[in-house]
Amino acid sequence: RFVSLRPMCRRHSWSASFDTDHDFLRRMVIARIVMVMSGIGAIAKKAALACAKRGVEFEAARRRANSARTAAKRAIALVRHADQEAAGEFIATAEKELGALARLSRTNSRLLAESFYREASEEYVEAKALAALVAHARFTLPAGIVVAPEEMLGGLADATGELVRRAVTIAHEEGALTELERYRSTALALSHELAAVSESGKLRQKHDEVERNLHRLEQLIYETKGRGK
Repeated sequence: RFVSLRPMCRRHSWSASFDTDHDFLRRMVIARIVMVMSGIGAIAKKAALACAKRGVEFEAARRRANSARTAAKRAIALVRHADQEAAGEFIATAEKELGALARLSRTNSRLLAESFYREASEEYVEAKALAALVAHARFTLPAGIVVAPEEMLGGLADATGELVRRAVTIAHEEGALTELERYRSTALALSHELAAVSESGKLRQKHDEVERNLHRLEQLIYETKGRGK
């Protein structure tokens, strides 16, 4: 037998929910009409498209920064094993990626403040400085590469740790003392510079690391002198 659902609807307040949904849809339609008529819809759409474009640029920049950082890390390992030619190729790769990011920052200046760019630029400075020190070359950055002062100092500080590893490798070689003294002078000069700006935070930690590396280099020099190298 047919049973009317109307009493059940009233009992369970279903009809009230139907009315609420209907009112909600009606309000949405009215809001949409108002947005279109006032031009807000077009403005919102344009803003949404701009945000989507920025998101795509952000992901592309992050990939480039990761590529630069990886290339710099490989260059550091190669310099450590005295393969300057191969290291130079990876440094060039890092420079290419960082240069591209610097060009992208002309339309999106926030990219250079992102952690992925700062970390990549610091790793690049470490690789570039280490290669220059080991090769007795002048340390300079090519035009178009943007490195913030904090990342510059951080990268140079990290390079002193690699100098210690390099010093341990060559300490038993003939004539190593001259090279170790040069590494020590580099670490000492950098320690003095960091001491002036490293009251707290990241640079304070970097300064402490340079001090430890300096102490280790001095120990190696003392041991090397004892062997008469």
